[in-house]
Amino acid sequence: MVVQELKHMYPDLKILSSKEQVDYEQFAWYRTNDGVIFGIPKEELSANEERLLDALLTRYEIQRPFLSDRERDWHDFIHYGQLPPFDHILRYRFIFFQIKKNMEHHFFNEAVLALFPQPMPVLWMSDHEGVIIEEVTEDSQEIARVSDVINTFMSDTYTDVRFYVSEFFYEIQHAPEYFKWAGRVAEKAFRSSQEAVIHYVDGFLYLFLDSLTKEDCRQMVASLFDHIKDDPELLHTVKVFLASSSNATLASKKLYMHRNSLQYRIEKFIDKTGIDIKRFHGALVTYLVLLLQEYCKD
Repeated sequence: MVVQELKHMYPDLKILSSKEQVDYEQFAWYRTNDGVIFGIPKEELSANEERLLDALLTRYEIQRPFLSDRERDWHDFIHYGQLPPFDHILRYRFIFFQIKKNMEHHFFNEAVLALFPQPMPVLWMSDHEGVIIEEVTEDSQEIARVSDVINTFMSDTYTDVRFYVSEFFYEIQHAPEYFKWAGRVAEKAFRSSQEAVIHYVDGFLYLFLDSLTKEDCRQMVASLFDHIKDDPELLHTVKVFLASSSNATLASKKLYMHRNSLQYRIEKFIDKTGIDIKRFHGALVTYLVLLLQEYCKD
């Protein structure tokens, strides 16, 4: 609908096609929420019109001239449903990434992929974000340890990068739908978490939190933490404890705190709120609402 309406305003608008020959540099490219990629000739756009489109739609960086054959196959499959001969893939997952500063794409690709066990397709979606597609073609294949990759990459390049790691998928014919699903979760996770590596299990939590209204957020946070709202240090201590799988030794190390001091704060939280975070149900609810407090604070 959006593209059709814009077509009336810009008759030379082009929908990105794997077959049509287009001078990509002469167009401003955008992606709609349902994945349609289209371009409008730059000469037909005023500065104000371009700013308006930037505010309403997502910019899309055309990279087709720089894609490998494998990347081109994935690009066309994800966006146009053109299924290549992918019969040898046993399973696959999407590793979305964001970098905080612009970097030459070929440099990023070389630096990151050198740290993975085997070459993988990389698709860029903007100047600072994209997706690595990890293909598993045999049962004995080594799986990438993303935490190790990100630490080495940032140390070598002095560049901050964040990853969202999806679950593994097995049905290759449904890859376009899985890509949209994983991208949606990644978007919520990147917006809500400051962790360098976010795995899909944590991403699902943020998707759940996103379904709540602002009033739901406010009421749940107030119900649990109203008596300790002026003690952010206590809330932080509890969050680290729960995020450490309720392991007091691990949490005390992360907090640079004596184990006895940590135990004192946990008991203080239980006493003031009446919620026993040493039990599974109390710990689960408390951790979810702590995440909710951060997610809805804006």
